[in-house]
Amino acid sequence: MGARPGRHGELRICLGGTFDRLHRAHRVLLGRAAEEGDRIFVGVTSDKMARAAKGGQRIQPFAARARTVSALLKTLGRPFEVFPINDRHGQAASGPYDAILVSHDTHSTAEEINRVRRARHLPPLRIIEQDMILSEDGEPLSSTRVRGGEVDGEGRLRVIRVRVGSANPVKVEAVRTVLRSTFRGRRLEVEDRDVHSQVPAEPFGKDVINGAIHRAESALLLDDWAHFGVGIEAGLFWCEHLQDYLDVQYCAILDRGGRITLGHGPGFQYPPPLMQLVKEGLTVGEAMARLTGIQGIGRKKGVVGYLSKGILVRKKLTETAIIAALLPRLNPELYHFG
Repeated sequence: MGARPGRHGELRICLGGTFDRLHRAHRVLLGRAAEEGDRIFVGVTSDKMARAAKGGQRIQPFAARARTVSALLKTLGRPFEVFPINDRHGQAASGPYDAILVSHDTHSTAEEINRVRRARHLPPLRIIEQDMILSEDGEPLSSTRVRGGEVDGEGRLRVIRVRVGSANPVKVEAVRTVLRSTFRGRRLEVEDRDVHSQVPAEPFGKDVINGAIHRAESALLLDDWAHFGVGIEAGLFWCEHLQDYLDVQYCAILDRGGRITLGHGPGFQYPPPLMQLVKEGLTVGEAMARLTGIQGIGRKKGVVGYLSKGILVRKKLTETAIIAALLPRLNPELYHFG
């Protein structure tokens, strides 16, 4: 890292905020300060400033907020100071600091501070930006959301609202089953939205994936209150080894932050008479109805249920695709999903 500025080569880093109801994003920000700097200076907004900025929201008093910040800083092994600030620039505009740590949404404030410092013939601060810490739904974790009861201090949603881009009850119930198990103990709202996949009725290859994504996008766009859109699309993928197509079901999960995760379930081969009818332009449902007399098989046990003699029905097949699409969300630190 080389020689540090400041007394005895120390890097003096400053940052500021309200720090109401200390949550994971605050912990990450203060931890980053300890990684980057040798001495940490934290401005905590005064009660007067907090009340003016937050429009009457129930903010913890300054003493409580400063106390929790200090308690965390004590665990980080760096000398620190915590003090009140009464305006958007605080002591950073004139203090003997070398760097300022900000989140993406406060970067412009740091630039303002540097303009003030230059006007005062003080050296500008090195601006260090910390990535936004996101809640489960891809939206930034904030004290406002914690205060409002929307998320907890770790960014977990207290009520999870999911919209499935299909009116097919098999798909909707598969989503409900998987998410009920995944988010056990939390309130879950799963509703269907009858949307168009924007791909052919019997999709091949990339159209299957695009269909799942379009369904997720459309379902989420139809509901301002939803946190996630889920799209499920089945279609045919070429298998070079078999020189034939496999039926594969894809799931796309889209959150409010625009992040998409994908997964698919097991693939299986159609019997030649069924595949021939599909190649001639019939949908799988139409072809199965012609061959077996079963109408609307996709809303029942599915082709896989018929072919497996009930060992594996469509709902279970769909659940595997949903679980696969959930994996990055269940392990964000391993997938660098943020």
